[in-house]
Amino acid sequence: MTATPDTSKEAAAAAVAAAVLSKLFPDAAADVQSTLTTYLTTLPDGEAKSKGVKFGEDVAARILEAREKDGASAADADRPKTKPGAYIPTPITYGWALATMTPFALASPSQF
Repeated sequence: MTATPDTSKEAAAAAVAAAVLSKLFPDAAADVQSTLTTYLTTLPDGEAKSKGVKFGEDVAARILEAREKDGASAADADRPKTKPGAYIPTPITYGWALATMTPFALASPSQF
């Protein structure tokens, strides 16, 4: 997918960011869309802006589709299940799923 030279890069970047953020954080979607609308008013109206927004939305759809089943939202398998009130020391597990999810730019996690 390639944008034409007369496509607004700024509008495309803003549109793709807003579309992805709205999908990943639905509770913030209204704020994200409001911020996008406000930002787009600072860009000159015209075909370049319209093409940029459309291009950004198309790119966002492709990104979201490609990353839909990448494993990033897998359940935390490292945490033991217990009854309420039972203390479990909190391990540093942030990012544990990165070892099993589909990489963005590598063929496999073992290349990291």
